[in-house]
Amino acid sequence: MSSNTKLANLFRFLVVLSAILSSGKLWAEETVLRVGVYENPPKLVMDPNGQVSGILGDLLQVIALEENWKLVAVPCYWNDCLELLAKGEIDLLPDVATSSERTEFYDFHNTAALLSWSQIYVNREHNLSSLLELDGKRLALLKGSIQYDYLRQLAENFNIDVTFVVVDTQQAAFAALSDGIADAVTANNFISELKAAELNLRPTPVVFQPSRLFFAVPKNKHGEVLKAIDSYLQQWQADANSPYFTVLKKMEQLY
Repeated sequence: MSSNTKLANLFRFLVVLSAILSSGKLWAEETVLRVGVYENPPKLVMDPNGQVSGILGDLLQVIALEENWKLVAVPCYWNDCLELLAKGEIDLLPDVATSSERTEFYDFHNTAALLSWSQIYVNREHNLSSLLELDGKRLALLKGSIQYDYLRQLAENFNIDVTFVVVDTQQAAFAALSDGIADAVTANNFISELKAAELNLRPTPVVFQPSRLFFAVPKNKHGEVLKAIDSYLQQWQADANSPYFTVLKKMEQLY
């Protein structure tokens, strides 16, 4: 190849590069993220097309579009999701509350994506006014949940005889109450409100464990992903017209 040809090719390359840069369309390599999805409406669900959805899923979709991420939804039960994340077999898990134990296996961003709390529900003909009244009762709750860890420790500390009916999904926990397998059920406020209306359950005054919810990644991995998520959440939560509040309003209408 002659020197003139080399110079001509170099010139063409520089012209194309200049055009790309000036148009703002410099192509970035797409980042593929495997996202764990356990059914926990309205916060996290799988849509009919197999995509992550719900409040946290839709927020993640907007961020992914801006950041050129390809999200691959991986359906799993909650406790299995946590194990897959710890092993690095999924890259990202929405809807995770922090704890000292979890920070040993996962990393989190700084700005909470949602605020939540736990509440106990019973059938209409029963009531429960304090956690101590769980003595002698069967309580349905999600395996591996932060509610389970908290209540198990409380039962030990106060010598309360609670039979924990541990299940793989939030839906199964409410089904256990409806089917008479449990006397009470506990879950986060988001799904509790939906299921209480659907199943005509009585909310008890037993509200506990306020939680800040985050997206989690395997320990020491995907720091740039957490940084991006944190940046968007900080910006959006300060703007009432942002995608954050648009998604919240959309989910309120759907559910």
